Amino acid sequence: MARDPGEDGANGAPGVGGRRVRIDNGHTRDDGNVWVRPLTEYQTAGKRYMHTDVEPPWTFYEGVHNRRHCALLARMLIGLGVRVYSTVDQRELTQPPDVDGTSFSWRDVSLAGRTRYANDVHGKLAAAGKRIAYVSMHGNAIGSLLKGASLTAHGLVVFTSRGKTKSDDLAESITDAYRADPSLGFHIRDPKEASFHVLNRTRSPAVLIEAGFFTNLADAQRMSSDKGSEAIARGVFRGLMPYLKVS
Repeated sequence: MARDPGEDGANGAPGVGGRRVRIDNGHTRDDGNVWVRPLTEYQTAGKRYMHTDVEPPWTFYEGVHNRRHCALLARMLIGLGVRVYSTVDQRELTQPPDVDGTSFSWRDVSLAGRTRYANDVHGKLAAAGKRIAYVSMHGNAIGSLLKGASLTAHGLVVFTSRGKTKSDDLAESITDAYRADPSLGFHIRDPKEASFHVLNRTRSPAVLIEAGFFTNLADAQRMSSDKGSEAIARGVFRGLMPYLKVS
């Protein structure tokens, strides 16, 4: 079982009372051909979309941007002294990761493996009422095609598990933070409920953010831009602050 060494923050920082956030970047994998194929192709099969209505055609790889958004969020949290753990690397991030997320492992971890790690590290602390959160970053899509023209569905949404839970307040707080940021540029949808594994099987408040539809060209361009990526991470960061009780 993974063990948590104490209440301080990363590198011995005060740790704002031992607050902890588990970040979960969806859809990455390493199939062993790291020197054969471009780095941007490393992700769960199918989680991509080629926009054919731009010249040249442009492919959005979801896993790549999930990693980047998690890296930016981790940097913000670590800078504040919050302890951050990666469910993919399955370790505490004691140093801020690279901005583009390339310091994360490219291996994929099963959903059960992600929640098992999170619960092994922090399950007892969450049960004792410690301020712990699980944040899973994704991109949304519509349909089953891997290429085509831009599709109309668009917008960012925060998911929680079904029923009234402590996660609901966290989802509302993150949604409010996004709506308060005019630089974001996304249509912000109301929070939704879903039976996603990482929401149902995590023993702490947990949210899953679908940070725009990558099958929509405008959303995909925002998700992949420096400004959009920063705004996506900043919205989660600001929305976490009330829950973590950080002023």
